[in-house]
Amino acid sequence: MLIEDDDDHSDLVRMQLADEDPTIELTRCASLAQASAQTRDCVFDLVLLDLGLPESDGLETLAEMLGRLDGVPIFVLTSN
Repeated sequence: MLIEDDDDHSDLVRMQLADEDPTIELTRCASLAQASAQTRDCVFDLVLLDLGLPESDGLETLAEMLGRLDGVPIFVLTSN
């Protein structure tokens, strides 16, 4: 899952992953609320997390996702 609110950044990550392995399935969420809903319905192998989301920022964002994803690796992204 990619949690990224910026369309351009999301497209860049998607293209990089597709170049590396076209079989990767990527679910994109543009907000923490959207991501939280996805974690109730789906199981993910990895989360790519933007720390600068509209409704939360920095380590608060990471703490929220760590609380929801037991044992799922989280890779932090930021453009700041």
